[in-house]
Amino acid sequence: MKIQKAKKQDLKEIAELRKNTLLKITSKYLPESDIKVLVIMNSYKNLLWRYKYGYMFCLKEKNKILGTIDLYNNYIKGFYIHHKHIKEGYGTLLLNFIEDFAIKRRIKKLKLDTNQSAVGFYLKKGYKIKKRIPPTGKMIKRIVFAMEKELK
Repeated sequence: MKIQKAKKQDLKEIAELRKNTLLKITSKYLPESDIKVLVIMNSYKNLLWRYKYGYMFCLKEKNKILGTIDLYNNYIKGFYIHHKHIKEGYGTLLLNFIEDFAIKRRIKKLKLDTNQSAVGFYLKKGYKIKKRIPPTGKMIKRIVFAMEKELK
């Protein structure tokens, strides 16, 4: 098992992993309209843009992608684990990796936005809730938690 910078040819598999995780896991916690928005945000077309302007990593085992995480400046984005491998420690591996990666780039604080289903995970990893953002419109009906962590 290894974590590596995503390659352009990985993007279709990454988009599929994220879509499946959203539909099979996250949909239990979020309204359908939010899931639709998140699937579009993680489509192959949008991942091409993200790939170009940020750091995108994937956790691979035997050439199969089990998880992904992105870093844009000091924001964690695109943090998904394959729906069949949730709660197997892969999230912790990827989060530790991206924190170490950020420290090497002299980033002092990481930020992220998440929904209720993942807040507990981040709290255990030392992230603090900075703001609770209410639903922002007709399409976005979930509460978003803005979180951050000081890096050492």
